[in-house]
Amino acid sequence: MHKLLLLLAALVGATPALAQNATEELFRQGVAPDQPEELRAYLRVFPQGTLAAEARRLLGAAVATPPLDAAQAILLAAASLRRISPAAPLGAVDTGSGEQCTLTPGSLFVVLQQAGTPEAPTLQLRVAIAQPASCPAASLVEVPMPAMEATLRAFGREFMARPLRAEARPDELAEWAASGAARDPVADADHLARFPASPFAELAAARLLAALRLQTFPPPPAPALAPAPAPAPPAAAALSPEQAEGSLGLTRERWAGAQRALGALNFDAGEPDGLPGPRTRQAVLAFQRGQRLPETGYLDSASLARLEEVARGPLAALERRRADQARADAADAERRRAEVARAEAAEAERRRNTRWASVERDNRNKFYRYISSISEQDARAQARRLCENDPDSTQCIHTTAFTNACFALARNQQDGSGWGWAYAATMAEAQQKAMTSCQGQNPSCSVSWNWCAQP
Repeated sequence: MHKLLLLLAALVGATPALAQNATEELFRQGVAPDQPEELRAYLRVFPQGTLAAEARRLLGAAVATPPLDAAQAILLAAASLRRISPAAPLGAVDTGSGEQCTLTPGSLFVVLQQAGTPEAPTLQLRVAIAQPASCPAASLVEVPMPAMEATLRAFGREFMARPLRAEARPDELAEWAASGAARDPVADADHLARFPASPFAELAAARLLAALRLQTFPPPPAPALAPAPAPAPPAAAALSPEQAEGSLGLTRERWAGAQRALGALNFDAGEPDGLPGPRTRQAVLAFQRGQRLPETGYLDSASLARLEEVARGPLAALERRRADQARADAADAERRRAEVARAEAAEAERRRNTRWASVERDNRNKFYRYISSISEQDARAQARRLCENDPDSTQCIHTTAFTNACFALARNQQDGSGWGWAYAATMAEAQQKAMTSCQGQNPSCSVSWNWCAQP
């Protein structure tokens, strides 16, 4: 461990730069500079990290090693199923017999065991299928790797498509701090199974891939008399990325679907307009990098098929969220319409139950009144019209306008030397107020006329 730390210090310079955070510091401590996969894992999680420049330089000088797709598929399948654990050799348990076997994703077991000697440890990996009770054979059957490769790849896609995090949760950080520096394949497998979305999962996967490369999967036995190979047809000229994409004949609608799929996987392809511009090309490139496909920025048949398959779940979830939002928006719009309808109904009811009255008098104290159910302005206009149309009327003077109340006029009937008027909620109140106003001028007052403007 001390040697690794010293080597890391030499990689980043005489004065080691401080790590961006505790996650990067622990991650750096677990990276072996002579392991390209571990350096790539670091760059995927911390593309701008303190070790990034040196890691890129080392990767440029590293000898490329062909990927072991079968081992990678096993690893990712195990992580996806959370079934990695150290175990003894598998035994056979008889569970009955039947006529047909149906294998399901839940029937896959991946078992890792440490083997070899303490001086030269190796990692043994076994794949088994737990057969259902309807199978005629034993319940646990070892399966040759080539026969399971396609199935295992499908199980691993969830792990491959996960978003990368550059900061670990406290439980992930504590677990890696306790066991991550040990470079123990079983501990790496356990971390990957417990925390498949941890930032350290990339490094654990890289280590396990390196450990799996120590194994040899025997090829299938060759037939006793192999026929002579047929002459290979002349190789066709390889298509350029642009030509490969053009051969797909993608319509604008199909491109828009690809842009939506990239967006559902958090790759910024811009507006799904069906026009593959620079942002779409960068999104395709980032997707291909994450899926370990040839990084061209152009969609070939393999990239398109992988994109549509990986995005199927996120797109369905996105559509569900959009449908939920549309339902919520529709409910909100309906609620607002109902509120407006209630307010309009209340206003109409108020107008139906409202009576306006207006009183005009001329300069000889002759009064004209009008009650209207329309509005104050209408009541005023009608009262003025009554006053102006009376041949005995002279100058018209507006006295008052009121609504939903009663009006009373009191005056001295003999000589007209005193008068008063008022309006109130009830007729009795209006008469009392009018009499009080009039009697302040002449005690001999009486109510001359009154009426109510009420529904």
